[in-house]
Amino acid sequence: MREALRVYSAENGYFGEVVCATEVKSHAHARKLAPLVDHDHELVYWVSWGAAKKNGKPRVAHFRHYPRASGKGIKSEVSAQITSRYSGSLESSKHRKAKDAIYLLLVEWMSSGGHLPWAFIDPEISDFTLSGDLLAGAEDIQKEYPLKTPFGTEYRLDIAILGAVVGKSRVVLAGIEVEYTHKFEFSKALFCKTLGFPLVSINVEKVDEAAVDEEWARNALTETTRTSSDGLRRNYIYVHRFLSTVYLDIPRELAAESRHQYVIFTRSRERLLTWLIKLRDALELDGRKVLISPISDKNEQLHRQVENAGNLAGESWRDHDEIGYLQITLDRPPTKAGAMYYFHLTLARLCNSELDCLVGYKYELGHAHYPGDSLFWERLRAKGDRATRCKVAPKRLSEPIIQILAQIEK
Repeated sequence: MREALRVYSAENGYFGEVVCATEVKSHAHARKLAPLVDHDHELVYWVSWGAAKKNGKPRVAHFRHYPRASGKGIKSEVSAQITSRYSGSLESSKHRKAKDAIYLLLVEWMSSGGHLPWAFIDPEISDFTLSGDLLAGAEDIQKEYPLKTPFGTEYRLDIAILGAVVGKSRVVLAGIEVEYTHKFEFSKALFCKTLGFPLVSINVEKVDEAAVDEEWARNALTETTRTSSDGLRRNYIYVHRFLSTVYLDIPRELAAESRHQYVIFTRSRERLLTWLIKLRDALELDGRKVLISPISDKNEQLHRQVENAGNLAGESWRDHDEIGYLQITLDRPPTKAGAMYYFHLTLARLCNSELDCLVGYKYELGHAHYPGDSLFWERLRAKGDRATRCKVAPKRLSEPIIQILAQIEK
């Protein structure tokens, strides 16, 4: 089949966005768009362009149905895939060798105070660059690092780059995954929607095991389309839509102030409020710098405020909390490191993985969103004697995994 529907997209809600197979750029891009279904809401996955068939015509990119599920429920299916992936990685000598080579190199770089900068433009997010440094503030590197998920089972990251201890555990700054099979793995697509850190995926499918050494690891971690010999990169950086607001390099003339704002709708509002206050205190952040404000629909003025915030967060905001939300106003982390950076990473993890949330965003205070407006913050930017309209940042940040799972279950 040539087209599919996204189960959820921030701009079009549930089953509202059509995806053409020929417009999908790669397996990593397909995973970012997933989960996908046909028009009868049966799950499908993307199949890439391929070599010529017997009739001489090339295989055109298309969508194909997944094998029939076991009938045990979507969480059981995902848990089984995660367990199977982990067992398979332990059995693969190439996967193990690649993981060890990358781990040893990262430990060496961290010990010597090295950096691992990254940057790219995601046109689906902004016209401006996303950038960061995977090793900024790194204090530890661990293999097979366990992460709690909403699927009822742990997910073990091949390699985790860890920062300082906050509370009882270290903050995960980044993850490295070695890909060697299951390009269309459903569980990986869902796992990527729960992240509170950048995830680097490195493909070793076509790598000769004998070639895996320190130099290979160096190239695998730093390769870009510009430095690659064939113009193709073997690594892919997943940055969750929520986290794009942390890594966006917005020009100063378009964002004169350093503060931005999140509006969060969740039926676990009191629990999230308690967690965030504890997090702020643990990081020793000033309450005026990280302003956490519960907003409730108590009168006509607040009723309009809640509705306006809901329209910003997403059409289904009432499914998450129809009577109020949390408003968080804070500074952007200018160095993408340190306590304020940790607060943003943990906030993203709580909203993406721990709780069922819908999140709206203002990259600058004072801007208003109205029904029918663009779902991206846009500004005119002077360029010579002309002004061009540019996409600055998304207004809607959520990929509500709990709701997505419920839709798939139905």
